[in-house]
Amino acid sequence: IQHVGLVGAGRMGGAMGRHLLAAGIPVSVYDPSEQARDALVTLGAADCGSAVEAAAAADLVLVVVVDDVQVCNAVAACFEGARRGTVVAICASVRPDTCRELAREGAERGVEVIDAALVRG
Repeated sequence: IQHVGLVGAGRMGGAMGRHLLAAGIPVSVYDPSEQARDALVTLGAADCGSAVEAAAAADLVLVVVVDDVQVCNAVAACFEGARRGTVVAICASVRPDTCRELAREGAERGVEVIDAALVRG
């Protein structure tokens, strides 16, 4: 992994971002909350104004949002910025059909979408 895009920097996403940065992995972060983004930017993450921008900089995008609707919106935005070969990991507990549909859409764009739900932090 050369660069990670992080979409969602709340409790779980923020912790993931901190660990990645501590390991020396470059991170580009987007969250609608400026406060959530700033917590990682002060540690060295690149501040992004959208999920599109975060995905454009990354070869792996971690989508750490709350529910199916947010996942669908975030992944759709990632598709706009992601290059062919980018991996988008859905790190939320969503319906299996949501993951399958997004994986199908990603495959049409040359983007691999995987289900990487987080359980018990």
